[in-house]
Amino acid sequence: MTTSHGVTPPNVPHSHNGPFETPAQEPRSEPFENHYRTAHNRWWMGLVGIVATLIVFFFVSIVGGIVAVAIDIATGATSQEDAMAGKITNTPLLLFTVNLSLILGGLVALLAHRILHKQPWSRMFSVLPRMRWKWWGLSLACTVPLFALYMGVGFLFDNGAIQGSGDSSFTFDGTALAYLLIIVLTTPFQAAAEEVMFRSYVPRVFGSWIPRVGGIVGVIVATILFTLAHGASDPWLWAYYAVFGLVMAALTHFSGGIEAPVVVHAVNNVTMFIIALLSGDISNAFDRGEGSGGAFMLFPMVALIVIAGVLTLVARWRKVATAAPVHVRPVKQAQVPYGVPGQGAPGQPGVQAGQPQGQLQGQVSPAQPGQAPQGHLQQSFEPPADPTNRPHA
Repeated sequence: MTTSHGVTPPNVPHSHNGPFETPAQEPRSEPFENHYRTAHNRWWMGLVGIVATLIVFFFVSIVGGIVAVAIDIATGATSQEDAMAGKITNTPLLLFTVNLSLILGGLVALLAHRILHKQPWSRMFSVLPRMRWKWWGLSLACTVPLFALYMGVGFLFDNGAIQGSGDSSFTFDGTALAYLLIIVLTTPFQAAAEEVMFRSYVPRVFGSWIPRVGGIVGVIVATILFTLAHGASDPWLWAYYAVFGLVMAALTHFSGGIEAPVVVHAVNNVTMFIIALLSGDISNAFDRGEGSGGAFMLFPMVALIVIAGVLTLVARWRKVATAAPVHVRPVKQAQVPYGVPGQGAPGQPGVQAGQPQGQLQGQVSPAQPGQAPQGHLQQSFEPPADPTNRPHA
């Protein structure tokens, strides 16, 4: 734009009196396991998050377990001889302690996700910046009938993984009611916490550390931790937990989040605990010693693969997002007002005393009316001669 004086003024930005947000970079779509790969992320954040999660989980599990067993011995729920021999019988208090340790571990991972990695809460569960409630509901609507079919076939063929030992009869008393309340009220959250830790947080931390294959490495590490966390010593149970972890990780990748794995995990645990309660086998629910597994564990492994496969097809049919732009925090910078002597905006020279307001150091001042631009000689002004040679009035 040229002024009436024929001089183009310098392009001086508008003054700002506070912080401003720089434009975010061009968004890129990434799968779920790569969503910690941001400019804000630092290598130590994931390490701190994983270590803190494991410390809380194992501390509450070990210390809480000791306290629970001591209370059970004092109340007669567990004999001192069995406890000294290492034969731990499941009780409502012990079940609650196990669930609580997992829930608290999941909460620590969720806090690390929000505080350290600066990610929205909803991004812990999916690639989108919002909760996908419709996908939650659809996953539940598909999983419940599939599990009903799975359990029906297991009972039909007398599968040991479904029916258990069945050595005891069920009696509905105060203990059974306590079991039922703990199963219904805490087990879904325990299952969700395991998915948050082992299918969401750990794989994405490794995805931020290692380019390209970090997500795969994270899934392998998380599956090993998931298997060890269950404290099994039977090879068949190792295989079952490993398959469970890998299948849920694949479902997470192909559905873009842990909503479906949380539903499958919660329905599986609630169903198995209730069946164990009704069959009188709930006291052996944590018997994972050598010989507690067997070839019958192949049936639940295959069932989980089928259920996850169906949910993957449903996710593809419903066009559920499996990748989305990563969350980028806008960078705030302090902006110093132009015209303050000796100071300026970041990357700009300061204004020196005596300079006009809005003019940067070294910048050419605009010409004033009747004044030539800086660097040009001022010429005298003479009006043109009157061709008529008429006298002036």
